Amino acid sequence: MRSDLLRAQKNSCSLGKKAKLHPNAPQNLSFTATTDSVTVDWTAVDGATSYKVYRGSEKVFYKEVTEPKCTLTGIAPDTKLTVNVSAVNSAGESPMTEIETRTKPVEA
Repeated sequence: MRSDLLRAQKNSCSLGKKAKLHPNAPQNLSFTATTDSVTVDWTAVDGATSYKVYRGSEKVFYKEVTEPKCTLTGIAPDTKLTVNVSAVNSAGESPMTEIETRTKPVEA
């Protein structure tokens, strides 16, 4: 009888709550530019509560946003700028996705 009880306990082992996973990386990044700003947008990520935007090749934190879009301002005309975006939820931050952008030149 005792061995039957032990077998039943082993067989009814529960894994408990499902482990939370960080969200997937943002996809389909695109941009529009003016002479002094760049707006980057991307496809919303399932399970993401916000997005972190980083600027420059050094990936300096710029801003956290809740919509899949961010405008970076104060950029000189005709400037190349690398932008990285990650998705965030309570489990953590996704890998970053990168896009190369460029502001428009000043027309003569």
